Amino acid sequence: MAEKRIIEINGAKFEVDLSEAKCIEEFRIGDKVKVLQKQYDIYKGYPGVVIGFEPFKTRPSIVIAYLVTGYKECDVKFLYFNSSVEDVEICHTQVNDVPISRSNIVTKFNEEIRVKEQEANELRAKLEYFESAFGKYFEEVYVDPELAAVDSDS
Repeated sequence: MAEKRIIEINGAKFEVDLSEAKCIEEFRIGDKVKVLQKQYDIYKGYPGVVIGFEPFKTRPSIVIAYLVTGYKECDVKFLYFNSSVEDVEICHTQVNDVPISRSNIVTKFNEEIRVKEQEANELRAKLEYFESAFGKYFEEVYVDPELAAVDSDS
């Protein structure tokens, strides 16, 4: 026999069949979560934080920033978790399960910044060399129309 109950949500009354009721997880901004994501044939877990909610009409989404760490790199990625996302699950986590320490993550980001700044400096040097070596090559030759007319009359 189905057990039914009337509940009120924001002033609207609903009759709910408790035999078919589902447990609904509640997420709040700032909650620590674990993102389980399929990569090829395996699933990998990443620590994350709920950073927002997007109330789209057809696909409301939970926005999660999650941390991907590797041997030399560290990256913050963003997941818009909604009904159309496949091969990804999220759940609450209470433990700090980041595989490396905060200082190691900051060190990795600083190293990546240093490398990118070095690449930018190399590009600036190449641009400067291009301007000095090829500047005259690409200059358009200006011909005064009056002088061109005089030259053609001669």
